Amino acid sequence: MFKKITVATFIVITSFLSLGAFEVQGKLIDNQALGPILGYDEGCHSCSPQNVPGPTGPTGPAGVASAIGFSGSLNDFTLSSGDPTFEEPIQLSGFSTADPFYPGLGFDGTNFIVPVTGRYAVKITINYELTAGVGTVTASSPAFVLQRVSAPATNLLAGSIPKTLNTTGGITLSPAGEVVLTGDVFLRAGDVIGLFFQPDGLSSAFEFNLTADPFTPGVVWSMHTIN
Repeated sequence: MFKKITVATFIVITSFLSLGAFEVQGKLIDNQALGPILGYDEGCHSCSPQNVPGPTGPTGPAGVASAIGFSGSLNDFTLSSGDPTFEEPIQLSGFSTADPFYPGLGFDGTNFIVPVTGRYAVKITINYELTAGVGTVTASSPAFVLQRVSAPATNLLAGSIPKTLNTTGGITLSPAGEVVLTGDVFLRAGDVIGLFFQPDGLSSAFEFNLTADPFTPGVVWSMHTIN
């Protein structure tokens, strides 16, 4: 029969259990031998005497979802004042999402159909070269424009073609340059987004060549969701 163990003795004993063994009256007592007396499981020295698990903690917050978006390049595209529909905005099409760029839900190489309502970061870089001369530009201000073509139709971002002062004092379009469109926009699921060139009344004969060189893509268009 076991002797009674006082509360004080119990506290002392349990405080030493984590050491694996302790000495009582000159004898080394292993905690595995004492465990059954106190109600401890031999394989669980940190459990409560009743060996009852505690309540489940609250569920943590949801993790951040992966961003939705795409990145595409356009390496061969020509805009010419000789096109029959030149007076209207001309949509850039045929974007490639091959490596190192990447495809994304809703992008078909021409339009981006927004898959999820939310805020989107946009960055578009357009490198162009005039392969046919442009005369003096007056009131027109041709530009590249990111549009929501679905209702309500809206110009989201725009970047004008750079202009330069020629030797006769007239203003012409820069023969080569870069146009950058960047910004954050709020879009709704189902919105249809496209990239366009708007002549804005430009009447001079010209031809834009968006063909890439070995180091720089002609056009890079990327969009992705932001928190």
